[in-house]
Amino acid sequence: VPSITHLHFDFSASNIAPTSSGIVVDFLPLTSRPPLHLAILFAKDSPGEYECHGDPRLLEGNDVRMAKKKLRMAAYLVQLFTGEQMFRHRLGQRCFRLEEEWVADSLSSRD
Repeated sequence: VPSITHLHFDFSASNIAPTSSGIVVDFLPLTSRPPLHLAILFAKDSPGEYECHGDPRLLEGNDVRMAKKKLRMAAYLVQLFTGEQMFRHRLGQRCFRLEEEWVADSLSSRD
């Protein structure tokens, strides 16, 4: 989601005077390359659940909502890993772009 974020930093230590500083980060997603779309497919007669045994199934569930969360997190991790490996092998800071929903976050409850 395009946004402007104001970051404010306060520093204090016992031997020096307190200091504060701030920066403004203006985020605008690059749209010059087509994004990678993720999809979850299931059959018409599927109950909409994936195979999961034991405690994770009882604590988290195994429905489509949880599958979306897990797929999204895995995609972010692969995106991060790919970007880091490209940079490590001196190919520049580049990676693929994921198509993102501009809705409330579903990975955490901090929104």
